[in-house]
Amino acid sequence: MIFRMNNTNMHIMVKEGREIYGEKSEPCQLTSQNGFTLLELLVAMLLLTIGMFAWMQLQIAAIKVSDASKNLMNAQNKISQEFEQIKTIGYGGIKDSTVLTNASFNYSNLLTGLSSSYQSTGIDSNCNAPATYCVFKGLSSSKRIKNNTVTVKNYYAVKLAVNPGYLSYPEIAQVTATVYWKTGTTLKNMQIATFVGM
Repeated sequence: MIFRMNNTNMHIMVKEGREIYGEKSEPCQLTSQNGFTLLELLVAMLLLTIGMFAWMQLQIAAIKVSDASKNLMNAQNKISQEFEQIKTIGYGGIKDSTVLTNASFNYSNLLTGLSSSYQSTGIDSNCNAPATYCVFKGLSSSKRIKNNTVTVKNYYAVKLAVNPGYLSYPEIAQVTATVYWKTGTTLKNMQIATFVGM
């Protein structure tokens, strides 16, 4: 509180219940602010909330991209392993589907011959030229998450389109693999080709 006495500049200030006498000076005004108003605080909280929401969306997008990248790498690894096995039988074993559909390779002549886990709408089950025949196989991979309490399985449907007449001398077959998998509800695919010779 400030009091003015007899038109002098002597002030009496009351602070914490005690009177303090001051020197001659200009009267003080109690209009200075030493904090934030409620409106400023609400605006600051709103800006902070918007910033945190944007940061969370960025993190969610990064996780989705990371999962999609892992699925793509997993599909590449699976098909690379299949190609290595197929190359062991050579051109003679791949001229027709007999060797690939036996128990050691476990391919099926029809997509419907696979478990329903590997069948999704959008998988091309047609065998188009120049491929002479197509075979299908289901591959899966699993990983444990949440402190090894939950197992997540990924299913990959592999379609091999084989053209044994790609090159007649030396005899070389072209094998084109298309791998299908689901990310959420979206069907993804990738295609890789290799050659099998004598």
